Amino acid sequence: MDAPQQFQEPGFLSWRRTFPWLHLLRVPGIAARIPILLVGFITSYLLVTIDVITLSITGSEHLPSFRELYYQWDQVFFEALSPNVTFYFWLQIVAGFSYSAYFWNLTFTLLVHLISGLLICRLAASIFTTGESTCLERSVIMSIQKFPSVFLSFLFPSLLIFFLGGLGYCCIASENIPQIGPWIAGILYAPAMLLFFLLIVFTLGVMLGWPLIIASLMIEDGDGFDAWSRSFDYIRSRLVSILFFFIICMGIGILIQTVVGELSQVTWNWLDRLVARVSGSTLVEVANRDHATFSEGASGFQNLWKTLWVCGVDGFLRSYYWVCVVGVYVLARFSVDRIPTTEFLVDDKKRPTT
Repeated sequence: MDAPQQFQEPGFLSWRRTFPWLHLLRVPGIAARIPILLVGFITSYLLVTIDVITLSITGSEHLPSFRELYYQWDQVFFEALSPNVTFYFWLQIVAGFSYSAYFWNLTFTLLVHLISGLLICRLAASIFTTGESTCLERSVIMSIQKFPSVFLSFLFPSLLIFFLGGLGYCCIASENIPQIGPWIAGILYAPAMLLFFLLIVFTLGVMLGWPLIIASLMIEDGDGFDAWSRSFDYIRSRLVSILFFFIICMGIGILIQTVVGELSQVTWNWLDRLVARVSGSTLVEVANRDHATFSEGASGFQNLWKTLWVCGVDGFLRSYYWVCVVGVYVLARFSVDRIPTTEFLVDDKKRPTT
């Protein structure tokens, strides 16, 4: 009888087993999957629609959107981190530190990011851990079911933020006590300073880490409190590594999106020159069709197809962000809790162990 042949593990699997963070190299391929790209495309189209509606209501000529600023590298990075950046400005307005006429624009934009994040995280987590995609319809149903848990998960950090702010305010407000108030406020200035410092640090942690809550809700079989506690624990114990690998991974995504965007621009320039030569129009007239509507004739098709193309390119970046979040979360979970990177909930049940 022949001796059984020894199993030969492929080289890339061996490297991933030795260096788990190499799993993040799979993020671009997962983000390019058709179901995930479709969700990203719809997300980008909804964000453009929100901006257009806001412009029509306010009558403004300029909307403070990062979408227009792809030609500056720092603004490209802000656009890639749009969920975090939007949440930051939204928190500033809610806390009363700034005022904006576009509060509802930011609110609906944040809501779109949240819903798309739930859906993409579910799809990406299945592929990232098992190599198989879940049903899009079931992912949508689960996203709807998990939606109340999202607000529950934000309740606990919000209560802590208001508690720290309330204590700090009481320390400062003690100055209004007759006669001895200034002395008490002077003594309590040190604890007030510490309280507000902790409040700022904790708020920054929530701003940076809230996408991990979304990933936790769609991967784990837990409620909002479990998602918040897990995410907080991972950020507390693995903050440096999470930020480092997330920035590196997002840098790859920005590079891919930039290359595709430049190739798209070259393609449009060639097409505009060809159309101008065939139609006998000037290059400026052909380029101005990008802003045409169907009320102006067939030129509206050029605007339509370019808009859909831009939504597709921009949608890849939206999808890539959430796939990157899932990858970082799964690897942080493995690093902290020693949960295998192949563990995932299938059909809302834990995978049976063999």
